[in-house]
Formats: sequence, C-alpha cells, structure tokens
Amino acid sequence: MQLVIRDGKVLATHDDGQDVAGKYPGCEVVTFAREFTMPVDGVLDGFPDDPRTEEEKALAYRDRRRLAYPSIADQLDMLYWDQVLGTSRWKDSIGAVKEQYPVEPADPALCAARVAKLEEVAGWREGRLAQGFDTGLGFALKIGDTDQHTFAAYKVMLDAALQANAKTTSSVVVVGDVAGELHSITVAQFYGFILVYGSYCETFFQEYQGLLSSVWAASTAEEVEAVVVGS
Repeated sequence: MQLVIRDGKVLATHDDGQDVAGKYPGCEVVTFAREFTMPVDGVLDGFPDDPRTEEEKALAYRDRRRLAYPSIADQLDMLYWDQVLGTSRWKDSIGAVKEQYPVEPADPALCAARVAKLEEVAGWREGRLAQGFDTGLGFALKIGDTDQHTFAAYKVMLDAALQANAKTTSSVVVVGDVAGELHSITVAQFYGFILVYGSYCETFFQEYQGLLSSVWAASTAEEVEAVVVGS
C-alpha cells in the first residue's frame, strides 16, 4: 500500500501497482508493506500504526515547524509595528511556534567541544594562510582555501606571458607574495613551481573542508575532541 502524506496526515492511499509520481506536489509517498489501519482523522503523529521510519517522521516534523513560522516579510512587518506600538507580536508568534514544535535542547558539552575545536581549526587555517606557499625564491605566494581558481588564474597568466613573448622561458611575469609585495620572476622560474602550487592550494582547501565536516559530523563531545587538526 502507498500512503500519500502531508504535514503528518494521510491524504490518500493507493495500491502498490499504481503510479502516483508527481500527482501530489508537496507530499511524501510512503510504501507500507504490511496491513495498515487508517487513523480516524488521518493524522499519523502519535498513531501506534504509523508506517513512517524515524527519519521520515523527524523530517516531516522539521518541515511543519519551518512552515509554521510567519514569512520573513510578515516577521519584519511585525517587528516594525512592535517598535512603533510597543507590542510583542513578533516575539509572541515565534514563541508560539517554538512551543508547539519544541526542539530537543543541544548537548552543552557537545556545543562547548565544537566551539573549542572550531577555534582550533580557525587558528590552524590562519597560520597556514599567513605562511603561504614557499616558492623557493625567497618569498611565499598567497594561498586561498575559499578561492579554488587561484591556480587557474596563474595558469592563464603564464600562458599569456608565453604567447606574448614567443613562448620564451626567459620572459618575466609579476606575482604577489603573502604580504602583498610584487616580485618579477622568469617564466622558467614560475613554471618550476606552478603545478606544485596548484596541488598545494587544492590540498589545503580539501583539508580545511574535511576538518569542518568532521567537527560538525561528530555527535558527542568525545568525537569532536578526537578530531586531529593538522600542524
């Protein structure tokens, strides 16, 4: 049996062989393998024979909570008139939704561990950015973990320099270091580290994103503390 559900309520039922794809916009279709007794009012929340998985029920709950909030435009309007009239319509309306759809409070130990670990990650990131990429020529290039196109931009500049100067490796290109100072180097020197530089930036970006993902994926304070931040 297929159940068509919206906002935790069964709107319709269909046999397994029926194609209902796209016929109920905004609804979820759950296939129920065993015999199902329809609740009198169609509402599944709290119904003993609820066929949904815990994940499906949690998702439906979050969606109802989100949709219960006033629109951003309405909230801004309420805030404006609250300031003018000295009322509390915005606070009351938001509070009513939070009371109707309470969220399990966050684990204080987990939150504290995340804050501490994210600060550690931020410190590591800033250190790496300040360090830059050592060119071996007496200066370090600026690296970026948010702009993955840095390497591509340098590659374009290198190609342009080669084309403009009949592809001679003695041509000069200008690059900026971590302090913003400019350095003139030959194409041959530039070409000597450009590929390693690109790989360095990409590895740094992936490592940083991986650390953030690990911190947020951890479900306990112990798991957060076990995340190892690179040197």
